[in-house]
Amino acid sequence: MRTVQELLDQNILSIKLNILLFGPSLAGTSRSDREESLRNKRKAIRLNLENAGHRVDYPEEIIGRNFPEPALNPALQELLIAREYDLIVNLVETPGTIFEAGMFAMKPDIASKSILFICEEFRDGLPFQGCQQYKTLEGQLFEFKYPDDIIACHLIGKVAEQISRIQIGRYLSLG
Repeated sequence: MRTVQELLDQNILSIKLNILLFGPSLAGTSRSDREESLRNKRKAIRLNLENAGHRVDYPEEIIGRNFPEPALNPALQELLIAREYDLIVNLVETPGTIFEAGMFAMKPDIASKSILFICEEFRDGLPFQGCQQYKTLEGQLFEFKYPDDIIACHLIGKVAEQISRIQIGRYLSLG
């Protein structure tokens, strides 16, 4: 007879997801220590999830640059590709990630499969208020405390919890 762990591994943990990971750009220099920390955390999240067998893409790696207008528009391309992923993770920090968070907040099919992380220092600002829309659409929004939550790997843990929920949901929806 198989153990519970063997059953979990075979039936739930074997379900692999396609994940789109937004965050501070990996190119160029960071404007702050927090941005640099999130850039490094973005790399760590990807490595952690890939080691677990999931496919993880950065949007900047798949956005096409050789399309005629209006398909050349990166925002349009991000909307198109986001719908193809099981989970969208956004480390909201930079102008680009704030824009993407706002854009996806108005798309229920994308927001509902998203998990956003935003620094508690933004609580009084418009980006934070805009991110509240994700909760309305069944997405996940987590405030993090810098630098404590970055150092303690709480962001990776929250992403892993969401992946587990999706895996269990997929397993339960099987006939």
